Amino acid sequence: MEETAKKLEIQFEKAESELNILSLKVDQGYSCLAGVQKIQSKPPCELVSQVRALRKEKDQMRTELHSRTRRRKGRAEVVTRCYIVFRGAF
Repeated sequence: MEETAKKLEIQFEKAESELNILSLKVDQGYSCLAGVQKIQSKPPCELVSQVRALRKEKDQMRTELHSRTRRRKGRAEVVTRCYIVFRGAF
């Protein structure tokens, strides 16, 4: 009797885990579908404005990167000159 109860318990646990997996798959599929529909429901002009905003952000990041690179090069030149001056002093 106990063996039968354990077997049934194992089968119920297996069925429950399979239901959980199926539930997660359904939730994931629904989320993906909802996301696709949300993107498709946006008017083209709104998508274009989002692309423009992203391009502007990219350009700002590029400008910042170039200015940081210039500052680093300037610092490297100063360090090199100081090294040359101090090396010649000793």
